[in-house]
Amino acid sequence: MKHFLVFVSLLLAGPRPGSWAQASPARALRVGAAKVEATPSATERPSSFTGVLDPLYARAIVVRNGAATVALVSVDVIAILEALWQSVSSRVERELKIPATSLLLTATHSHSAPCVRYASLADPVVAVVKLA
Repeated sequence: MKHFLVFVSLLLAGPRPGSWAQASPARALRVGAAKVEATPSATERPSSFTGVLDPLYARAIVVRNGAATVALVSVDVIAILEALWQSVSSRVERELKIPATSLLLTATHSHSAPCVRYASLADPVVAVVKLA
């Protein structure tokens, strides 16, 4: 009898079968991806460069769940400098409502890419996030 009372007590104290169906509805997970060319123009490339063998790209994956949005972005450059981060993160926050804390901006660390004015990279990076 003692075990029966413990079982009934646990059963009554536990979740009700009807409450399982009332769990918050699952949010739809939406994922987008895009790739935008970010090759510097001929006037931006160093004079020692005679042409382009392979184009450089900015790539993005954007994930939304209805409550939050995150963007993962990579750029074919050697490094992401602070100036580029500041420009891109502020524009993405202002134009796309994605907070800087939800933006990952990283470089592929390509030694084949020329060092260019990072301001010119902001446009293709923001564009790839918009497309994704």
